[in-house]
Amino acid sequence: MKTRLWLALTALAVVLPNQALSSGKSNINPQKQQEAQMIQLEITGEEGTQFTYILTARHNGETLEQHKSGSVPEKSTLYGDHVHLEVTQTSEGSLSVELKKAGNRSTSRVANIGSRVRLTVN
Repeated sequence: MKTRLWLALTALAVVLPNQALSSGKSNINPQKQQEAQMIQLEITGEEGTQFTYILTARHNGETLEQHKSGSVPEKSTLYGDHVHLEVTQTSEGSLSVELKKAGNRSTSRVANIGSRVRLTVN
């Protein structure tokens, strides 16, 4: 299951075009450009708590959407300009959901079946 998620998120990952990273005209470090695009998702909580999510990622005008069901813990990294995440708890337990990008952090916790968390980072 984790391998399939990693492959799905790898397919979902949006990476800056090569010329944006290698252009000699920019004073911005290419590694810092990529770090600015890195988005980290972490879903923790009571072991085995189940959830579903819809993840929408945008970069350079393209929008990609992923639907997933899983259980905690869950951790993923992807790249893009903007991510919107909607997580619904589907079993007993508790969830803590965190999205991080370039120093910005969105976090929420829930503990009831049917509870929904919506987080966005730009």
